[in-house]
This record gives sequence, C-alpha cells and structure tokens, in this order.
Amino acid sequence: MRRHAAVVVLGALCAVASACSGGGPSATPTTLPPGVAVLGASYGTWLRGHPAVQAGGQSGYGTAVRLDGTTVPEFTDVRRQGGRVVALHMTLPAGSLERAERLVRAQLPTDALQTASWRGDFASADGHCEFVNYQSASLARHLGVAAPTGSTADIGTSLYERTAHGRGSPSIATVNSADLSTTPAGPSQSC
Repeated sequence: MRRHAAVVVLGALCAVASACSGGGPSATPTTLPPGVAVLGASYGTWLRGHPAVQAGGQSGYGTAVRLDGTTVPEFTDVRRQGGRVVALHMTLPAGSLERAERLVRAQLPTDALQTASWRGDFASADGHCEFVNYQSASLARHLGVAAPTGSTADIGTSLYERTAHGRGSPSIATVNSADLSTTPAGPSQSC
C-alpha cells in the first residue's frame, strides 16, 4: 500500500511540474538580474530574457501586449551587429510618458545616464514623439568602442503613441511604442 501511495504521489508531482514548466513560444521570460538582457547584450543573453513569442499573427519576443484591441509581441525589429542587440522596437501597454520612460529605461544598461531629451514631430503625420539620449560606458565596452564623454551619447530612444492606423498621435500624453538603438537621436531627426 505504501509503495502504491508513493508512486501516486510521485506521478502527481511529475504532472504538476510539467504543467508548471509551460515552455513554448509564449513562456514567461527567464528572470535575469536587471541590466543583463538589455540593449547591447549578446543576442543569446537578450533572448534568455525575452523569449520568442507569436501574437496577433506576428513573430517577436517577450510577452504579448494589447495594442488597439489586438495582441502583438512586446519586442519586434530586433537588430544585431557582431552578435549583440543594437536596436529594437518595443510595444508598451498604453500609459503615461513617465511610465513609458521607466519601461524603456529597464531595457538599457544599468549605468546608462540621460544626456538629452526633446520633442520631435512625425515626418508624414501630425504627431509628436519624445527623443531621449543616454550614454553608457558598459555598452561602449560591449561594442568595443570608446566610451562617450561629456554630454555625448551612445544610445538613442524615441517614445510615441502609434495609432490604430500606424500613425503618430498628435499628443505625447499617452505612449505605447518606443524605438531603442545604439545610435543616438539627432535634433533634426523626425519620429
């Protein structure tokens, strides 16, 4: 009787363990320390923090995010250079600019310091965005380039609201999208 009970308990534990392990493309991202799976990380490390996902008929990374009533991947257009992540598009849960800045900041190296910010306009629509540049000595080290000095930057971000028609919003009050790159934004750049 004891042996039978032990087999039943062991079987139940195995069933629970496999149900909890989930797996698959929509699995929860692996928990990594802050500042590890960020812009400039090796692609393998970045992918451990942002697993592949299918959402709304799109392939991407991270989790599924609601955008205008549709579910889309949190990260798309991930670009690599020399095995490191150097640019990406991030879809955010719609919210305030302040909240969006915090979410974007979490995708940057922990030593990233803001060097500049300003509002910009979309070239093809009545819409606004916010540009924020940062500098990071650890990013420069990972990319094998000289560290930025003074107020120079080696990270450029833009934050904006993408409407249902894929255009920019006339207000920066609500933000649901961001672009991050190892190329700083310039003052004459449009969103």
